[in-house]
Amino acid sequence: MDVNKFRAHLGKEREFKIGEDTFRFKPLTVSELPELLSIIAKFAKAEKPEESFYQLDKNDINTLINLIKKMIIRSYPNIENELGEEGLNEFITNNFFTLITILFEVNSMGATQIKRPPTLNFPQNVSKETNSK
Repeated sequence: MDVNKFRAHLGKEREFKIGEDTFRFKPLTVSELPELLSIIAKFAKAEKPEESFYQLDKNDINTLINLIKKMIIRSYPNIENELGEEGLNEFITNNFFTLITILFEVNSMGATQIKRPPTLNFPQNVSKETNSK
């Protein structure tokens, strides 16, 4: 068995811009997939993409916050020690819509190989991923 074929398809970190700064985010682990897919399903239920965010309730938003936090900590393991919980929460709050888009893009789960994933529209503009992987 050629294990390198598997390694070639492992979830890899990707670069994203937030403001003028470049960050490298890693995908979540398989244990977070049920929560992530549940949130993605809620977004998909919206009749119009611009209304997708309004399908979420308080529990869904808390789930999104926790998933974003896990993605950040997985990508930057010492960030909570360096910023503190309050600093990390402030970063998430100040970049919430951008981080939701990043969360969905970095955790595409191979969907791009099947079909083009839907574009998510939020109430404000969000940064786009850089072209490097």
